[in-house]
Amino acid sequence: MHETLRLHPAVPEIVRVATKDDVVPLAKPVLTREGNIVDSLFLEKGSSIAIPFEYINQATDIWGPTAKEYMPERWLDGSVQKDLPGYRHMLAFPDGPRTCLGKTFALTELKVLPWPL
Repeated sequence: MHETLRLHPAVPEIVRVATKDDVVPLAKPVLTREGNIVDSLFLEKGSSIAIPFEYINQATDIWGPTAKEYMPERWLDGSVQKDLPGYRHMLAFPDGPRTCLGKTFALTELKVLPWPL
């Protein structure tokens, strides 16, 4: 179930709106088209921010060279990154104070329904 949700999150991306001006640090510097190196982003109040769960859950920087492969055993051998936020260290559902209200129901449904449907 965890590997399925990692590769196919319930919500592929989520959009939030900045409620105040803020500076967001980047984990790694990024080279822009203009040739500048940027290590943070300035977000102006009212800016929309898309968080691509589907991409993050398959990023090789986080999940290793087998990130795009279906490998349920990764959850059994302890190789899952424990420092990631969210449900079971992946972005399958929005987390925090605006967590998905249907998360518990969806997880229970996945566990009790016979597969494949």
